[in-house]
Amino acid sequence: MKKNIKVTLNGKTVYGYEGQRILDLCTECGVEIPTLCYDPHLSLHGGCSVCLVEVEGAKTLLRACANTIAPGMIIRTETERAISARRTALELLLSDHVGDCRPPCTLTCPANGNVQAYINLAAQGKYQESLDVLHHHVTLPACIGRVCPAPCEKKCRRNFVDEAPVSIKEIKRFVGDWALKNDYPGFIPEIEENGKRVAVVGGGPAGISAAYYLRLMGYRPVIFEKEALLGGMMRYGIPDYRLPQAVLQKEIDWLLAHGVEVRTGMTLGKNIALDELRKEFDGVILAMGCWKSSPMRVPGEDLEGVLGGIYFLYDVKTDPDVKVGRRVAVVGGGNTAMDACRSARRLGAEEVSVLYRRSREEMPADDIEIEEATEEGVNFIYLAAPKSIEGNGKVERMVCERMELGEPDASGRRSPVPTGDTFVLEVDMVIAAVGQAIDFSGVPSELHDGRRMKVGPDYDTLLPGVFVCGDQQSGPKIAIEAIGNGHWAADSLHHYLTHGTPKKPFFYDIVQTDLGPEDFAHVEKTVQEHVPHVSGEARLARPFEEYSTGLTEEQTLRDAARCMECGCPDVFECKLRKYATTHEVQPEKLAGEHITKFEDANEYYVRNLDKCILCSKCVRACDEIAGFHAIDFAKRGFESILTPHFYNDMEHSD
Repeated sequence: MKKNIKVTLNGKTVYGYEGQRILDLCTECGVEIPTLCYDPHLSLHGGCSVCLVEVEGAKTLLRACANTIAPGMIIRTETERAISARRTALELLLSDHVGDCRPPCTLTCPANGNVQAYINLAAQGKYQESLDVLHHHVTLPACIGRVCPAPCEKKCRRNFVDEAPVSIKEIKRFVGDWALKNDYPGFIPEIEENGKRVAVVGGGPAGISAAYYLRLMGYRPVIFEKEALLGGMMRYGIPDYRLPQAVLQKEIDWLLAHGVEVRTGMTLGKNIALDELRKEFDGVILAMGCWKSSPMRVPGEDLEGVLGGIYFLYDVKTDPDVKVGRRVAVVGGGNTAMDACRSARRLGAEEVSVLYRRSREEMPADDIEIEEATEEGVNFIYLAAPKSIEGNGKVERMVCERMELGEPDASGRRSPVPTGDTFVLEVDMVIAAVGQAIDFSGVPSELHDGRRMKVGPDYDTLLPGVFVCGDQQSGPKIAIEAIGNGHWAADSLHHYLTHGTPKKPFFYDIVQTDLGPEDFAHVEKTVQEHVPHVSGEARLARPFEEYSTGLTEEQTLRDAARCMECGCPDVFECKLRKYATTHEVQPEKLAGEHITKFEDANEYYVRNLDKCILCSKCVRACDEIAGFHAIDFAKRGFESILTPHFYNDMEHSD
């Protein structure tokens, strides 16, 4: 057809032919217009209303699929008015849409790891492909498979069936260990250089993650690390019996091999300054973690023999001659406290007591850590807190006060309330594992308030081009959160350097929250695989050697096969989710009572009204292509449903 109709499309002159639809012209010119109901082989419908565009002179927005071009027409596809109308149309569709885009395990993972994909690849024995999927979001899988508390497993719907989740953490570890044993570093993509350089200050999990993903985007990242080796708290705060140094180092080396430069012995405020980095690099990411141990704020904590939990663990990792007392008290209830008390036992302490001011139920440490510490001879004293520490220049005793639980605090846990009842612990060493804080040395005062960094929602700061991630941004969190945090900060910095504004990724996901055991009554029960138990005596006999063997390959294959694949198999091809993400929808503001929960299936089709978006493609295809009018819409508005003619069964329809 002759293209003789002149049109202005988003400020550019283009030509189309008579009768050409606006949508077809836009597609031809490389301008994407969202549409859910349009198909060039079918008659017009226009029901989804997500292809709206603005045409100069028109009183209303026009459906691009249903309107044809005209000479001199001025079309704008990305005006705020058009985008807002599309967003509303999508929100109306999604307000009554039921399902799971991505599974709850993925949505719970702080790094948004594609759990369903790497678990199912592992179930097929495709460990290389599983590792490649892992590396899209989880940079240190063998390490994370050892130390992660696995929040994903708490949301695994296998819990509804077997009261035990898929062993996601252990499967991740197996895949990571398989790569280590087979010397497979993961897929190394062809990197398109963009000529820009980024400084990453801090070589912990967040900094390494940020540098790695920036490198994949074409940047030349340089990590500035104060220590001699990278790894941050994963290297200097986690004992070797939980995370061997060789495992950590090899995974780090693989990531650096993509082209990440490292400069060690570099400390912000000492031999590097933020102003200098801003001049030398196109962007800066601060990822220095929380390296200050929080004080207990009790008299006597300045005595010799009293030290912070992370300082003690650092000494354990760096000083071969580190000594502990005979009687050690550890104050705190998190995993740092568990690492400290178990390390003290391994270094020869005869009596180790953990004081925690709440009950066992409120203790934040992993259950397995508490159980294994108990097996190793650690004594737990609950509902107790230090009141003072006494001694003649050196700690000799700690006065403690009994607590009782009051009303819940901001964390949701019941607050400890002093009772006035005291007791004395005879000790010669006290380890305070009550929290961690940021060391603001070298950080300009305008970027923090003395307690926290001043960070925007997209990891940006008041200084253009300076971003923050990891514990320095969020406070002390788990390693997988730091990894995810570093990834999103890298994405936000990339958006800043390419579009001028910081922006972390937005993903829209539908998730079902009203499911229970009754929804899975048809699923066959299975047994979760477990790592062989090693006794406390055997663990202490080889103090800092890794004792957990992980799952065998046979166990991994069996447990990975337990995955119920809760996420939608077409999630990455789904136009509805794609448009919901690009338009940053908020359908919950329109949500009301869900009308129906209906699914009908046979060997030829599945009819799920919860997922129907009323696009009418099936109705039109049946009528116009197949030649019989077997299905149609019934009712109106929000009550509209797709049904066989006259509500017949499908096999009795025309």
